[in-house]
Parts: sequence; structure tokens; C-alpha cells
Amino acid sequence: IDIASEHTPTPEIYTRLAGAKGYSQDIMYPEGIEGNRIGGDACAMPVPDGFAQKAALTCSLEHFEGNADSGLFEEMHRVLAPGGKIGITPFYLHYEEGVQTDPALSVPTGVVFDETAVVYCAEGWNNRHGRFYTPRSFMKRIGEPMRGKFAFRFYHIVNTAKVDPSIYMRYAFVAT
Repeated sequence: IDIASEHTPTPEIYTRLAGAKGYSQDIMYPEGIEGNRIGGDACAMPVPDGFAQKAALTCSLEHFEGNADSGLFEEMHRVLAPGGKIGITPFYLHYEEGVQTDPALSVPTGVVFDETAVVYCAEGWNNRHGRFYTPRSFMKRIGEPMRGKFAFRFYHIVNTAKVDPSIYMRYAFVAT
């Protein structure tokens, strides 16, 4: 399942390259399952327990507002089969808790930001919410609540510029 995928071709690519049955999940899709689309809230998917072996979030986790990031991992624990994995890329790690926002979108909709986060204004960014974790805030929000449910493995990617200078991914993680 490609979580919060909206228009990405990722599930189709997985199907073509690996023969996997791929699903796109997004809140923008109509509620329910239609073909390979799962519509509705990623924290309450209309699928049975153990539905998937793998899930991925690409440029998505940071947009889960409030406690939805924690809620997502609770739901992934239910949705993934035993031994299933979820990959997060990129994982936005910073030396202080922060949220980046475009005030043209967050102010009219009343986005509530984390009390302990520094809020960075990014006019023209066209996103309501982009969370940057510290190791401590990740553990508080996701790591500790998921203790015994997931094992986390983090990656520091150091050679992205060799692939292309425009790549901004520095961290990723897999939860099993």
C-alpha cells in the first residue's frame, strides 16, 4: 500500500516490476476500496487485519497533522501482516522540533501546530503542515507508543548528490 499517494504511479511500478498487487491510499479518494485505490483516512482504512505485507510513505509522514502520525502507526500495526514492513522516505529529522507551513493554507483552515515545535513560515510552499522530528520527538510520538509492536531501523543517506544534486532526502526508516 502506498499511503497518502494521491497521483503517484508507485503502486503500478511495484506491480510491473515485482508482480505485487499494489494499492494507492489517499484521503482524496472516495471512501472505500475501488480497484487498487483505498479511499479515506489512512488512520482508519477499510481493509481487514493483516491485509498487506508492505506499506510505504513517500513525502507523506510529515503532513500528518496533530496525532495522526501516531495514529497511522497504530493502524499499520493492524493492517500489516505479521512481519510486514512500512518504509518512510524521506524522514525529516532536525536538531529542533519544527513544522513548516504556508500561512495562506494553514491560517484559514485553523491548523493546530505541535505546542513544542518551532513554526517556520514558507510562503508559496502550498502545504499546510510539514513536521520535522528530533530523535526525542520521534520517540515520544511514535517510537515509545509502538514499543513491542514495531522494530525501527533508521538510515542516513549520505550520497544523494552523486545521484542528483536536487535530491533532498537525508534520512529514511523502515518499521517491521
